[in-house]
Amino acid sequence: MINLEENDLVFEWIRSDSRYMEEIIKLANKNSSTLGFLPYEAFYKHAEKDHLIACIDNNKDKCAAYTLYTIGKGRVKLTHLCVDDEYRGRNIAKTLIAKIKNKTDHLQGILASCRRDYNLSSMWESLGFSAIHERPGKSRSGSTLTEWWLDYCNPNLITLVHDKLIEDKIVIAIDANVFFVLADEENRDEYSRDAQALLDDWLTSEIEIFVASEMNNEINRNDDPKKRNKLRNRLGKFNILSCPKEDLDKFSKEIRHLFPNNLSPSDSSDIRQIATSICSNIKIDFFVTKDTRLLEEVEEEIFEKYQLKIISPLELIINIDELRREIKYQPARLAGTSIRKKSVRGEDIETLMDCFLNNAKGEHKAHFRTILRQHLSDPTKNDCCWIEKDADQGPMVAYLINRESPEELRVPILRTKKNDLLASMCAQHLILNLINVSASENRIFTIISDIYLEEEIEVFLREIHFYRTERGWVKVNQKGCHTACEMAKILRSSSAGKDGNLRDYLNTLSNNLNLPGIQSSFDVIAGIEQAIFPGKITDSLIPNFMIPIKPWWAKDLFDEELAEQVIWGAHSILALRRELVYYRSKMASGGLKAPGRILWYVSQDKGFKKANVTLSAIRACSYIDEIIIDTPKSLYKKFKRLGIYEFDDLVAVSKGQDKELMAIRFSNTELFKNPISLKKAENLIGKNIHIQAPIQIDARSFELIYNAGVLC
Repeated sequence: MINLEENDLVFEWIRSDSRYMEEIIKLANKNSSTLGFLPYEAFYKHAEKDHLIACIDNNKDKCAAYTLYTIGKGRVKLTHLCVDDEYRGRNIAKTLIAKIKNKTDHLQGILASCRRDYNLSSMWESLGFSAIHERPGKSRSGSTLTEWWLDYCNPNLITLVHDKLIEDKIVIAIDANVFFVLADEENRDEYSRDAQALLDDWLTSEIEIFVASEMNNEINRNDDPKKRNKLRNRLGKFNILSCPKEDLDKFSKEIRHLFPNNLSPSDSSDIRQIATSICSNIKIDFFVTKDTRLLEEVEEEIFEKYQLKIISPLELIINIDELRREIKYQPARLAGTSIRKKSVRGEDIETLMDCFLNNAKGEHKAHFRTILRQHLSDPTKNDCCWIEKDADQGPMVAYLINRESPEELRVPILRTKKNDLLASMCAQHLILNLINVSASENRIFTIISDIYLEEEIEVFLREIHFYRTERGWVKVNQKGCHTACEMAKILRSSSAGKDGNLRDYLNTLSNNLNLPGIQSSFDVIAGIEQAIFPGKITDSLIPNFMIPIKPWWAKDLFDEELAEQVIWGAHSILALRRELVYYRSKMASGGLKAPGRILWYVSQDKGFKKANVTLSAIRACSYIDEIIIDTPKSLYKKFKRLGIYEFDDLVAVSKGQDKELMAIRFSNTELFKNPISLKKAENLIGKNIHIQAPIQIDARSFELIYNAGVLC
């Protein structure tokens, strides 16, 4: 006997010689009108195979419930599930199913068949089953059998291959109202136009559509068998999203308060669809719906708590490029937080091998161990560290830096914890820091030579202008400000003695900088600056601005030194972002436009009077990627992942919900080694600076201030 569930109820796997066999058969006979007639021999056969479990009432020494099942084709097939009338409403059926699942959790799930006219849909749904199919029954009355499926959500070869295929796509889950629009191919109107566009050819390479398994139950509620059949056929063309029953129950309870007290069937279905999207093994980027209440009343808390964004089909389609960029840089926290860096010592080698050996790509332990030992043996030229959030959870990221060559910062090892979003974001943050470190040490190249990188890291390297060569991934990182002609000469000189495609790449950059009129080509010159970042080309026509910002906002947006001065550190969802957004009044903007460069002037503030940092100073430089002017509501919805402001903050900036304000989206921020006080900046450029609002500055002034801030 196992698992005492109530005072007098126990659940027991029944053997063929059990004294309860007769009790079980009696209960089956009592309910034969719904269960049908199963030969007595079949009960004993199930028991011999350990496929019979009963709930026994010890107080009355009788069988309160039982279930029979078989195993085949990688799944469980329920033969009987029966609870005596006297014991119904006590979650006994749920416990019986849980017992089966615990014993057969290596399989794919449980299949059950039940006549539709028994009206037991709500029971099956409460047990976590989905109505996946129906077929004619064998009774003379022409009954319909509904097939119910409880998915264990175990990965198989098909799901593993599919997961690989969708890695580079935006993954969305659509709710019932969007699915029904897509399923109705005959009726096309203005209401359905935006949802139907989700199936357009141009989007198929960009998005992967999933539908929660709950949709089977939505379809099952339709009384028309022809419509049910048509909808199921249509559902078969989509990916089905499922999750373990216990996870579904947990997250459904967590979000229940966002819905009305008296739930309609539609409300209950919405809860389960959103909960499935939150806890599924498939990472859902967006939950797509046309339900106004979900979009306006539920979305904010779901996003803040679970980072699942609820959007309309129209919003997804018209913002596809921006949304793709958004999901690549998920929020996390680094500066001023519990995430910390730890130096690796000899005794840590085995831990690193356990965590980061890339078996999937055929890496051998001996090779990995040799690289680690070789570099750890000479700490004067090598740094080996790992990044961890909690010491008891082990490292998320491990990296090794080699400084043997004076012109390059080489990274022979860069490993991330597999399928860990925070680890990936930390690695991306680390790579950006390594570029700045390399440039600050007067090195020309940052080279990541690890051949066992995770694919998402390789994608990120391409995005930030690393170039793949025979020696690994190479980033050109120049230092300071130069004219286009000067930079062309530096790049051509750097190509001397280089092999193959690295030499060709450097010469191509150099040749482009020598093209006539290149300085006035905003997009081309901005692209070249990204390729040589953090170097700047000063005779281009890219405008330069100085923007004042309060230290409380600066610490959350970009300033790690300020973040470490306050107890909570950097804002928990922003510190690892490469791009961010800052809001200000649209008035007195100083002609801000994109592309452009920003010098951030961090003003004085009472809360930082005793901080050991320099305020009333220019502390950082960024690139302006986009300037947008709109209402607080529109901007908050568009950029809330990228900003530190709450909606009320935006309203305060604009001085009214209906009034417009400015959003500045910026990226590639460099913190100055030497913060430049306002007085020093005035001395450098030979004029007074009035910085109550953004101001545009000339190229020479930018060059003098920037070089003073970043050069030793």
